[in-house]
Amino acid sequence: MKFDCVLDTFAWVEYFQASKKGEKVKELIENKKVATPIIVIAELADSYFRIGEELGERYNFIISNSTIIDLTSELCIDGARIKNNMRKTEKDFGLIDGIIYAISKKLNARLVTGDPHLKNMNNIVFL
Repeated sequence: MKFDCVLDTFAWVEYFQASKKGEKVKELIENKKVATPIIVIAELADSYFRIGEELGERYNFIISNSTIIDLTSELCIDGARIKNNMRKTEKDFGLIDGIIYAISKKLNARLVTGDPHLKNMNNIVFL
């Protein structure tokens, strides 16, 4: 399946906050074929649990408006490789960022993010 873009956790948070950056995400959701890595669901749930909320209807919206991309061992290994390469210049580049970027590369889709660790990577739509 062909996707135009992959939405990371930052993109979904902005969308649900209805921020100015979220408006750009909304436009992509409405007009493009979007994917969401399953690990983003975990990050979103964690962020909402921290503030005493459930993911709830947000989860239903995500699965209704994007295709969920499952993890594979290959994607995990690619993500770890990306993380370790990036740590040469970005000391706090995270493993989850590496995995999400690996997914966008595998899908040949642009990664939509506002994460500064990913700003200078290839094929990024920076919010």
